[in-house]
Formats: sequence, structure tokens, C-alpha cells
Amino acid sequence: MDDQGRGHACPNVWLGVSVENQAAGDLRIPDLIATPAAVRWLSVEPQIGPVVLRPEWLAGLHWVVVGGESGPGARPFDVGWARALVAQCRAAGVAVFVKQLGANSQADYYDESARAVYAAESVEWPDPIGWHDGDGQPRPGCSPVRFRTLDRAGADPSEWPEDLRVRQFPGGGR
Repeated sequence: MDDQGRGHACPNVWLGVSVENQAAGDLRIPDLIATPAAVRWLSVEPQIGPVVLRPEWLAGLHWVVVGGESGPGARPFDVGWARALVAQCRAAGVAVFVKQLGANSQADYYDESARAVYAAESVEWPDPIGWHDGDGQPRPGCSPVRFRTLDRAGADPSEWPEDLRVRQFPGGGR
């Protein structure tokens, strides 16, 4: 075991699972955590709903990759979901890598970085409430504001809010 209680199988085995929302995380993450590996990681992409990582999961993870969906018909990606994962990982000392915001990234109404981006477009900001409930479903009467990027996949970090420009690797590599 390493100094954070994360077991190792052999020094060259990286094991990961894809998690698109909380239901997938609840199903897949416990099996990942129970399996010995040098590095255990999550691919939370395409993220299509919020994901809360339990403390016991975070204790067994080394890396979390976050991203929205790209391509035609991409499902919505709320940048607040990415912010929540970045915060959870930082608090637990887990490396996090924001890969892309996707082709259909959206921001909550109360998202100050989105307000700054859309100020030039004279977007009218309604009451400061989130556009989705805890399950990622739109609240009645609310709609998200699309977060536009020039890169069609939302993969250029220079176009993102500064707090999402996080690209860490396990073991402290950048």
C-alpha cells in the first residue's frame, strides 16, 4: 500500500472505468476500488449528469478525467458538474484532468465566469438559480445558457473559465 492507502497490484497496471452520471458511478466505482492496481482512475466522460465521489472512493482513486460529449447531437454538459468534480478531487488530493467541455457545454445562471463571457452578447440573466436539479434534469421554467467555444469539441483550455483549466496527472505530473 502507498502512503494514502491505495493498494498496488503491479507497478505498470492502470485500471479505470467510465462513469457518465451518478448511477454509473454507483455501479462501477466500487468494483474499481476493490481491484488492486498501481493507478485507479475514472473517465467521467462524456459526463451527462452530476457525479458525487464518496470519500471511500476518493481514498482509492489516483486520477479523474472529466469531459463533455463532442460531435453532432452531443448531450448537454453543465460546467458546474466539472467544477464540482475538480473541487472534490482537490480536497482529497486526487489528480484531476479536465479534457474538454464538449460540443454542448452549458453554464448555470449563477455562474459568474459565464456571466463575464456572455456580457458582450447582452444575454439577459434571470433569477440566480441553477437550471438543473440534483439529478441533472432541467428545472421547470429554467433553461441553461450555452457556453460557446470556437473549438467544436470545447477542447481548447484557453477558451474555458480559468478555474477549469486543470490538467494534472497521477504522481504530481503536469
